[in-house]
Amino acid sequence: MTFAWSIKSQDIATNKTVINWSLKGAGTTGNAYYKAGNFKVVINGATVYSSSDRIELYVGTTVASGTATIAHSTDGTKTFSASAEAGIYDYAVNCKGSGSWELDAIPRYGTVAHSLNAKTETTVKMNWSSDSTVDYLWYSTDNGTSWTGVNVTDGKSGTYTISNLLPYTTHKIKTRIRRKDSQLTTDSGALSVTTYDYPYCTDAPDFVIGEAVTLKFYNPLNRTFDFTIQRDGKAVYTWTGKSGTSYTGVNGTEAVNALYDAITDTISARYDVVVKYGTSSKTTNGDYCMVDTAECRPTFAGFTYRDTNTTVTNVTGNNQVLVKGLSTLSVTIPAANKMVTKHGATPDFYSIISDTQDVTRDYSTSDIVANLGAVTRGGVSWLTVSAHDSRGLFTAVQKDLTVVDYSKPTVGITLKRLNNFENSTTLTVSGQVSPVTVGGVDKNSVSGVKYRYRENGGEWPSTYTPLSVTTDGAKYTCTSVTLDLDNTKAFEFEVITTDKLGTATATAKVDVGVPIFMVSSNKKLCYMNGKQIATTDQLPTVPSKATIVGYAYPVGSVFITNTNTNPNSLLGVGSWTLIDKGFISVNTNAAGTSYFTPATNVTNNGTYITRAGNSLTVKQDLIVNQALSDTDFTLGKFTWSAIGITSLPQTVNDDATFSDGANGGISYSIAADGTLKQLDVVGVSSIATGKSFHVSFTMTIDKAFMADTACDKFYWKRTS
Repeated sequence: MTFAWSIKSQDIATNKTVINWSLKGAGTTGNAYYKAGNFKVVINGATVYSSSDRIELYVGTTVASGTATIAHSTDGTKTFSASAEAGIYDYAVNCKGSGSWELDAIPRYGTVAHSLNAKTETTVKMNWSSDSTVDYLWYSTDNGTSWTGVNVTDGKSGTYTISNLLPYTTHKIKTRIRRKDSQLTTDSGALSVTTYDYPYCTDAPDFVIGEAVTLKFYNPLNRTFDFTIQRDGKAVYTWTGKSGTSYTGVNGTEAVNALYDAITDTISARYDVVVKYGTSSKTTNGDYCMVDTAECRPTFAGFTYRDTNTTVTNVTGNNQVLVKGLSTLSVTIPAANKMVTKHGATPDFYSIISDTQDVTRDYSTSDIVANLGAVTRGGVSWLTVSAHDSRGLFTAVQKDLTVVDYSKPTVGITLKRLNNFENSTTLTVSGQVSPVTVGGVDKNSVSGVKYRYRENGGEWPSTYTPLSVTTDGAKYTCTSVTLDLDNTKAFEFEVITTDKLGTATATAKVDVGVPIFMVSSNKKLCYMNGKQIATTDQLPTVPSKATIVGYAYPVGSVFITNTNTNPNSLLGVGSWTLIDKGFISVNTNAAGTSYFTPATNVTNNGTYITRAGNSLTVKQDLIVNQALSDTDFTLGKFTWSAIGITSLPQTVNDDATFSDGANGGISYSIAADGTLKQLDVVGVSSIATGKSFHVSFTMTIDKAFMADTACDKFYWKRTS
């Protein structure tokens, strides 16, 4: 038998081949036949024919035929096998045959790879390649949602360009190729590609006008662009034909002038950088553009000032020296000295500051006069005038302002009735005036003192009576005046003192005359300090001593004695407590006094003592009769009790140093018992015998250690 096959058809879509097959008798004898049976045909593993019928098999007899569909591998290739069998002259299978054959490959999908070739702001150029010949491709910019076809030249690689994209936009690009022979398409994976943006400024830092500044730009394709600096949306200056990613400058003369002209109301302002390329315009917010304050401050030539109070200047004779509280300060800014602004700024105002005064005046091309009024603080201070421009920059001019301290005259009034109750009343007036020194000369003095008086609550007389005045420098004293004033009435006095610059008024009152102790004219009533203390029905006509003293020194009164004697023993009334002592002032200057006992080989050449209040100063002249070195020794002993000190605690000791005035000195300590002992020899190796030394030391003595013999006043307070 012979097995034969041929391709009937191939299907690319299903990747399958259909074959025709046949099984025929074979041999050399054309008219003979053989009984045959149990036929079987297997193609590609599947039995396509099977029969147990026996037939007469001639040469060329077709036993069976048909078609078989064979699936190819995924790459389109396929090798298949076939076998046939039969029983010839016998029922049992005794004839077999098999074989395998390679079918024609069916074209399948091609591979595809792509990569970025180049890009601009609106285009992307892509590389593509395949393992098969491609006759057409598509691209997608949205990850395969939509596709655009491109007719390419047949081949296995190439490029294509995507146009009309948006700048600085990210696209997920896919490439689809079509295999020419199979017309099957294959898609690539997505490639994320971001188009370039148009040029713009990436860094616009702070800068001072006139100084070079570096601006940085995004410009990956090195485009040629123009850029403009603007403020508040208005263009200031434009630079054209620039490229690259940075520009250093912005400080040309024209640009500097334009920048200053754009910033006339402040010293710094935010700026923007606008970059133009073609139809693209991108704005970047910058930092601060600042004026050069040192370069831009206005010029100001200065001012003048004077005291416009003629009353004061007539006294001082100098309108450049002011008097506190009286002078009127006037400042003039002459037109010739007016401020001149720079770099586009305009003049604004002047500030004038002196003492506690602070005024402003608007700018003018004419003279400006500002009256600041009275100056309220004496001494030398600054008078400052500042010229301010529209940017807030200013230039200040300062001058020393001399203000003489002045106050109105003081007026002291003393009114005293004779014996505190008689008609005869003495008026005494004194005080002082403020010096007004100009150029080393006091310009002020008392012009006059006058007085008037009235009964308490009555009408003032229209005229004043002058007083005779005696001056001693700034002090003045008036000659006392004695008046006859009814002692049953109270009177008010008004005194006016006038100096060259002012007038001071003071008032005082003299009360009704009342004696300390008084018995009424009918001798029926007694009074103490104006208070009734007895009647003839209550007490003897003459009050007792205890009654009188009790009213004169009530509880809480202070009484002074010259010795340590309780006032009760003197007044016979009350309990009294010693509250203070007053020390006798001592000023003793006598050689050879007994206050100090010198040690052996030391001669006392005189003790000098000064005491005032609590301060005690002792100066001792000593003659040393032996050479002194660093060996400690005692000079002698001071007798504290001799000057009224009962004891001296260690806590009040003080160091003393004595010297010959040329060769250094010796330090001493003073013991509580008055002993003076050497501590150290300072600055000398020895002291010559017979040399005179002075020991001086000051002690502050607590009153508790002073003996009564050292006091001349004892202060007592009545407690009951």
